[in-house]
Amino acid sequence: MGRNHRTRTIVCFLLIFTVLSTSSLFADLGDFGDAVKEDQEEEPDEEEEESDDIDDDELSESEAELMAFLFDITIGLWMMHNLSAWYTPYPYSVDSFSTSYVGHNYNLLDYFDAARPDLKQNRMSFYLSGGAFLIDMEYGYTASFRMTSKILAAFGTDLEYRWWGDESGNLHFLRTGGLLPIVQTDFFSLDLAMAGAFFFDLFTFSGFTFGAVISTYPFRPLSLEFRGGGIFSSTVNLGEIGVKIGIHFNRFEFFLGYYGLSHTDMTIHVFDAGIGMHF
Repeated sequence: MGRNHRTRTIVCFLLIFTVLSTSSLFADLGDFGDAVKEDQEEEPDEEEEESDDIDDDELSESEAELMAFLFDITIGLWMMHNLSAWYTPYPYSVDSFSTSYVGHNYNLLDYFDAARPDLKQNRMSFYLSGGAFLIDMEYGYTASFRMTSKILAAFGTDLEYRWWGDESGNLHFLRTGGLLPIVQTDFFSLDLAMAGAFFFDLFTFSGFTFGAVISTYPFRPLSLEFRGGGIFSSTVNLGEIGVKIGIHFNRFEFFLGYYGLSHTDMTIHVFDAGIGMHF
């Protein structure tokens, strides 16, 4: 009996210790906001003065000419690749061109061939979603709206609104900016994304986002999109990552998504589903 009593005592002690040691894991949207506010209240570190004794290395004339030549070649290839891009009316809309969405016509003089009346150099997509988010062991609800576009195939726009809400309050996020296409194909498209970023309600700050968006149309009717980068301001830096898996039916896309917004050791994990339309 004495041994059983000691065993029960030890088990109870371990359970109590476990609960107390993990109580900090239960965070909500308010705790995330408090962590951001703490960063905003901290005074920025004074930057160390750079020594004037260090001279920058100067490129020789031949090296400078080589760098200028490589830069011109890179810009030329980028323009040729992206200005020649065209899109079908929506993903997987045309079978005869053996493409899911993105193609290229390097013969620009033949761009408006009558045999290809549906192809165009611009596109626009709208996405609407809703779901739930988790912060450690607490949860809340979320909704988002996003619009992306390509203008003349060489420049894009990126507009996004997100809302998170739980018992501790509401948080709103607005992204307004652009996409710079680097590579555009069906199987691998890469865009650099830079935009203004604005948070308000639970906490307020403005900054900018920088990252990359990768999309692919591997086979009918599937599409995949990956997004990664950061949100930066003078006092607060956040990391973000997103994944979207879409199934296409004509102009409509039904998708499942994940979005993560991270600050130090806390992350808002968003799981949502929604519908998109392509034009």
